[in-house]
Amino acid sequence: MNEIAQNILVEKPRLLSLLGTSVLTWHVQRKLESEYDRALLEFLSLYANRLRRWMEQSINALRNGFNAYEDMYRANFEAAPVAGLSEESVIQNDLRILRDWAKPFQGSSV
Repeated sequence: MNEIAQNILVEKPRLLSLLGTSVLTWHVQRKLESEYDRALLEFLSLYANRLRRWMEQSINALRNGFNAYEDMYRANFEAAPVAGLSEESVIQNDLRILRDWAKPFQGSSV
């Protein structure tokens, strides 16, 4: 965008400036549209593509991180006790799983 802004050069025509600001504004607008519309459109198109690519990469990184945690928790849940165990042993096993999950966080500021 800076490249486009540096290349913009619109001279103030003396005759048009005598006709008032509305005529001068119309002249400047037409000159900008005729000379810089294509460059601006190309720049915005390139920027939109880069922004879309960045967004897709960010979403994929978030998805991958989520899936990694999901896999870790799924493995812990699959290791849950088998049906048919006594309720006390099921509770003891759940407490053991919770203690195992807490170990990495013990001593951290989180």
